[in-house]
Amino acid sequence: MKVIERCGYGASFNELTIVGDKIRKRCKNDYGLKKICMEIKFYKYVIENKINFPIANIYNFYKDGYDMKYLEDYLPLYKNYFGTDGVYKSLEYLHSHESQKVTKEYFIEQLHYEIDTKIIKRYDEIKGVLGKYSYITHVNGKRILPFHTLLEFTNTRIIKIVNDWSEFTFVPIHGDCQFNNILTNGDSIVFIDPRGYYGTNEIFGMKEYDYAKVLFAISGYDEFDNRYVDKLDITNENITIELNMLENDIFNKEELIVLLMLNIWLGNAHSFSNNEPKMMYSYFIALYLGTLYFNRLN
Repeated sequence: MKVIERCGYGASFNELTIVGDKIRKRCKNDYGLKKICMEIKFYKYVIENKINFPIANIYNFYKDGYDMKYLEDYLPLYKNYFGTDGVYKSLEYLHSHESQKVTKEYFIEQLHYEIDTKIIKRYDEIKGVLGKYSYITHVNGKRILPFHTLLEFTNTRIIKIVNDWSEFTFVPIHGDCQFNNILTNGDSIVFIDPRGYYGTNEIFGMKEYDYAKVLFAISGYDEFDNRYVDKLDITNENITIELNMLENDIFNKEELIVLLMLNIWLGNAHSFSNNEPKMMYSYFIALYLGTLYFNRLN
């Protein structure tokens, strides 16, 4: 048995061990148990419904984890990036398997939970640390908009777009299809580590959330997640950040997808609360990207 050493977000709540030709994923705490139970429900849904969606072979389910095939020759998609055509095609298969009509009120209630309630809760849990860096007004030499301003801008536009829809449906979504969770050998892709929930819903959610997670990956999340960060490059009121995007213009996409992606970044800093420099790096990436986007609109 060999424990896989990691420095990304998931390392704080689950453990990966190579056991022969399998990877055993087990939770490390209560938070990890909650997440792994949702993953298992998603995997069982795909397997039992024989959905044409490429997931890793799952061999055994446990109360606190599962065994899946060890794809030794596969890399995360961000390390061997060749575009998103296969990703979108696979997600379309998943999304088209089944749909659930929901009321407009319920749709927006679940959306509010994801883009507002959850984000504010995460912000409140780390705002004591964020306050230590409130003097920073610039990122990469550019004056940034405040967190709450950006959250209001993104969420107001998201709700305005959705309010104009005439039909509201939820479909099965992966929920966390950033590129650490999409493996490739250059010819095929495999999805791992599904989120398994959206808002308070299990398995089903708005398909645009999956596409926003893909754009989140394209914007450079995965390389950052796996980067070791132990200090910040701060000079006076400016912090310098490096973000390795996989495509040049991440804002030239459907508006709703871009706005959801920016919202995901706004809630991401909390994921690194056990590493203050990395948490702050993530926080200022969110403010930087949001500022760049909304300055384009003015």
